[in-house]
Amino acid sequence: MIRHLILATLLVAGLAPTCVAAADSPSLADREGRSALVFGFNGEWLSQFDDAMFAWRKQVGERTGLRLGLSLGFGDNDLEVIDSREDTFVQPDTTLQQTSSVSDTRMIDDYDVEIDLLLLRHAKAGRRVSLYYGLGPSVAYDRAEQETASLRESDGSTTRETGTATSRTWRYGALVVAGVEWFITDSISLHGEYRAGVHYRDALSERESRREMFEDGGSMATLESLQTQTREETGWRLDDAGARFGVSVFF
Repeated sequence: MIRHLILATLLVAGLAPTCVAAADSPSLADREGRSALVFGFNGEWLSQFDDAMFAWRKQVGERTGLRLGLSLGFGDNDLEVIDSREDTFVQPDTTLQQTSSVSDTRMIDDYDVEIDLLLLRHAKAGRRVSLYYGLGPSVAYDRAEQETASLRESDGSTTRETGTATSRTWRYGALVVAGVEWFITDSISLHGEYRAGVHYRDALSERESRREMFEDGGSMATLESLQTQTREETGWRLDDAGARFGVSVFF
């Protein structure tokens, strides 16, 4: 959150001289009544993009507009770790040697969808660069699935662990944005904004894990266990949605 605040501050500070210089420039063509298509993306320091936004925008007044947005996020992460270890214990009358190997894999798939309707208000009308803020309702749905597998072998014994986990979260509430918009032409603008919201969260997560232990190369099973867990969480939460950058094309 701190990095997002710093980034938004630097963005506004960097464009502030341009705002001053634009104060005496001729006004743009009247944008009232025009519509626009908007594309935006989130990211930390413009290097890691975590979701994209598509929106329809309508300018209902010289300083006032409506923006209906759809945000989509996807994630796919596969991880495999193989670790081998050999220990040797030397005593006065004997030498004991132990070897072990561990193989871990993890696969995670997740996606999220958010719909928001914002009322936007610009600080100045007809300026090429202007600060703005917005407020409106938002609804979001997140879902994640994870599969894990672990195999441990050590001196004739084998332990195999597998697990699955799923989670889904609904969020209902209000979203607040504040940013700066720069019209590079009468029909194209760039914007950067900071987003935060207050949402009611309804979350459900389920986990299942299975553990099996074998000895003598798998000829004899010594232990098998199954564990399941269900967790529900509800309540209000302050969400930091971070910085977002985008472009609007008016027609």
